Amino acid sequence: MKTFFLTATLLLLSAASLLNAQNTTKTLVPTKVPDFDLYGYADNVTGKLVIPAKYDEAEKFYSDLAKVKLNKKSGYIDITGREVVPLMYDDVDYHGEGLIRVVLDKKQGYVDRNGKTIVPLGKYDYVGIFYDVVANVTQGRNYALIDTNGKELTPFAYYTIDLFYEGLARVNKQNYKGFIDITGKEVIPAKYDDAYDFREGYAAVKIQEKWGFIDKTGKEICPLKYESVGNFSEGLAEVGNTAGKWGFIDKTGKEVIPLKYDGTGSFSEGIASVKVGEKLGFINKTGLMVIPSKFDNIDPFKNGHAIVTLNHKYGCINKTGKEIIPLKYDFISEQWREDGYIEVNIGFELEGPFGNTVKGLDGLADKTGKIIIPAEYDNIQDFTNGIFVAEIGKIMHIYNKAGLKLANTENDQVLRNLNGLLTIQRDNKMFLLNISGTKVTLDYDYIIPIGDSMYVANNGGKPDENGQISGGKSGLIDKNGKLVTGLKYDSFGDVGSGLVLVIANDKYGFINKLGTEVVPPVYSYAAEFSEDLALVNEGGGFDAREEFSGGKWGYIDPAGKVAIPVQYDAANRFSEGMARVSSGTTVSFIDKTGKVVLPLEYENAGDFDCGAALVFSNKKFGLIDKTGKLILPLIYDQLLAFHDGLVALKAGDKLKIFTSKGEEIKSF
Repeated sequence: MKTFFLTATLLLLSAASLLNAQNTTKTLVPTKVPDFDLYGYADNVTGKLVIPAKYDEAEKFYSDLAKVKLNKKSGYIDITGREVVPLMYDDVDYHGEGLIRVVLDKKQGYVDRNGKTIVPLGKYDYVGIFYDVVANVTQGRNYALIDTNGKELTPFAYYTIDLFYEGLARVNKQNYKGFIDITGKEVIPAKYDDAYDFREGYAAVKIQEKWGFIDKTGKEICPLKYESVGNFSEGLAEVGNTAGKWGFIDKTGKEVIPLKYDGTGSFSEGIASVKVGEKLGFINKTGLMVIPSKFDNIDPFKNGHAIVTLNHKYGCINKTGKEIIPLKYDFISEQWREDGYIEVNIGFELEGPFGNTVKGLDGLADKTGKIIIPAEYDNIQDFTNGIFVAEIGKIMHIYNKAGLKLANTENDQVLRNLNGLLTIQRDNKMFLLNISGTKVTLDYDYIIPIGDSMYVANNGGKPDENGQISGGKSGLIDKNGKLVTGLKYDSFGDVGSGLVLVIANDKYGFINKLGTEVVPPVYSYAAEFSEDLALVNEGGGFDAREEFSGGKWGYIDPAGKVAIPVQYDAANRFSEGMARVSSGTTVSFIDKTGKVVLPLEYENAGDFDCGAALVFSNKKFGLIDKTGKLILPLIYDQLLAFHDGLVALKAGDKLKIFTSKGEEIKSF
């Protein structure tokens, strides 16, 4: 008896596999088709190739454009696959503002999203990146500014032009600093020895070793009298005098917090760090010390928390100074992770006994300071699909967001993470565990996912060397872990049109997601539904070599009704609205009503893929479209591969790769 095999992954999955098991955000992702060694773009949810694989290299989409390369030449395509920038450049780089920097023969230029030239290749020695609708260009040593139309906004008069902040960019003219606006006008003359970028409407400037501040008109809000300054933050700026004391001024230039501290930091969330002697604390905007100066080092407050150190130990405090993470760790990350947690570490040393960095072991704390995962791990992946994966050596521990350890690979094999359920193998039995830590199934010999959030449970089956399981009895488990059928089927197939193929007593049928038999197992053979029709056979059978032959073929619909009579000697599944059938020596394509839409004059033909089908006669291969017209003549001796819109054919010793439209991609 021929059976459908249930494939079980019996090897431990990687952390990345567990975390990325489910992705519901639809996008197009670069996908390699190994048979052709070429890249296209697939729907990340369905896995279906949407843009044919015809590129040597392909990058991710950004702003609906993707960089691709073929035969060492680069260009851009849009999400429809249209080449908006031809593949003719040595390099291309999209930088926003609707423009793409291109390089050919070491010459730089810009084109727009339609490939139209904006800045001709080689006009400038260097072409910078567009920010705020302008870019730097050079001729010789000097810089100028151009807009997105390629118009020069300034003369080539500057040694440097920095990025724009608050509408103004710092420039260096003959080693003096000034500012230009977005039109290229020099609104503040280049007369300063140094200058900072504008922040909160003001910029620090320096003349003869003294600092002060100007507004956007160039007016000084305070005399240039300070030894050192910082930028404005939350309405106040740090200033320091020759005695090494620091305080704060407001935007009128008034010293609102006296220059009495040995050091200061910028205000963040209404609080700024100050140094008294060798210790650090925090003051508010009135100058009141709200957290005493007792720490060796402190970071600015972010989201109500600040990382502090004392006696070489790290902790975290809130705005009252309360330790929400105790000062006992050897390192705490300066940044909260994207998943909202922060890393704590025990054992970290910047310079270990041999002058090397000792990484130590990581743990995680949440925003309340609660330790979710103890500092025992080499690495902790970001929280994804309901779980953390914490790794130590080759062992993985699985946690939920509450810090409950769900499994560890010392005792368990964690086979997959799908739809919020972990498949666990323990003591040679498998079960499903939800991310709350609740076991939702009984123990089975095998649990294998199929189709849309369903699983097959099997007892008594045996795996072969490829991990394929046959034998025993199987049943269907729904997405909640409920066994919706008894263990009464010999095997299961794939899912199509919401129905699952089942086999019982050498007969094929279909059940729905609730376990109800929509088509009882009565057919000699059936294939899973394709385009809402399933291929079925009556009267045929498998021989000793497990090859199926005999009987007649037809098609049923998802209700179990015969849609196309069981009358053909041979038939294929539907693909792109057509199916190849044969009666005697007559081969043709039919539509979903059973009507012959394309009679064939060839010995044989394959299924349609991306609008084309292979045909074969007199030991030669060719390619036809849906009207029967030859796309590629019958001159090829060997077919190497045909799928995903590409075909590899060989004539003599010459190998060629074509698209399904007959466009030649590669020749070897």
